[in-house]
Amino acid sequence: MTNEEEVNMISENTTLIPSTSETAESSIGKIASLDNIDACAHKSNDSGESERGKDSIKNNAKNGEKKTKVVKLDAKSARRLKQEVQMKMMMHQLAKNFLSARQFWFFTVPQAILTMLSSILAFVATSDLLDNKTKVVINCIVGSTSGVVVFLQTMSGVCGYGTRAAMHDSVAVALRDLRDHLILLSQKLNVIETRKRINNGSPTLEAFFGVNDTKIEVDEGVGENEDNTSNFEDIQTRFKQSLSGCKATVPSEISEAFQGVQSDLNLTGTWKAIECMYGKYQHSHIFEYVHLKAFDILSGEITNSRFFPICLPNSSEVVEVTMNRLKKKVEEAEHYWPV
Repeated sequence: MTNEEEVNMISENTTLIPSTSETAESSIGKIASLDNIDACAHKSNDSGESERGKDSIKNNAKNGEKKTKVVKLDAKSARRLKQEVQMKMMMHQLAKNFLSARQFWFFTVPQAILTMLSSILAFVATSDLLDNKTKVVINCIVGSTSGVVVFLQTMSGVCGYGTRAAMHDSVAVALRDLRDHLILLSQKLNVIETRKRINNGSPTLEAFFGVNDTKIEVDEGVGENEDNTSNFEDIQTRFKQSLSGCKATVPSEISEAFQGVQSDLNLTGTWKAIECMYGKYQHSHIFEYVHLKAFDILSGEITNSRFFPICLPNSSEVVEVTMNRLKKKVEEAEHYWPV
């Protein structure tokens, strides 16, 4: 190898190996670039997380919108709900009357009488007109009476007639308010549906209301899902809240009587009976009125029983009498009004 070739190889090696200053600067530049890359990566991750958060919020909002969709409530559904609320209200009213009467006659009145007598006897025992033997007898009577009063107080707490009656009373009041709301709501929805049918050209309704080629303005938002007062979920929530306030059960005689009447009415709802009733009354919700009338008759039979409200009547006997009276009412309804 010549000297010139050795010089060229040395020069090439020197160009390939950078100086210490150049390597330091290049390493610093690489570190800075890596820091910038990491910062950009963090920013991209943050932006990705924010975008994912926004997407999750949008998805949650969409899911929330889907969950907040409510069930439309029409006039027929409102009447059916009113029927169920009416039945529950009657059951709790009868339970309240039964329990409050037992609390009054079994515990409140005896305690008051015995407390009054013991007070009077204790005052009389202090008189000087009586001898010592009579005073001793009177004091024994006063002590015995106090023991009986304590026993009655203990049994009153065990039976809990007063507490249970108060719970049934609060539920009956809440269900009464809900029933009144459903009555107004069903009338409102009935008017809206009737006007819509007239606008759609129903010949029967036009002839009945005397409407001829006249369109009635109907607010589309009223009675729809946008109105919270006509939502099924709102009625369901109020109904559950009303019943959840009572931790006491309705007496079995009352609940069995109402369930017996309801099951008998369901069994009598044959196709022949439906055709007969629709042909006689000419409207589709006649059986709702029949159910309400049956519950009214049943409530009256229980209230007018011989020993009520101290004792409840036999449920099977009351159900049989109620169904017979209801059948008689339906048969006499056709000839009730003079023709």
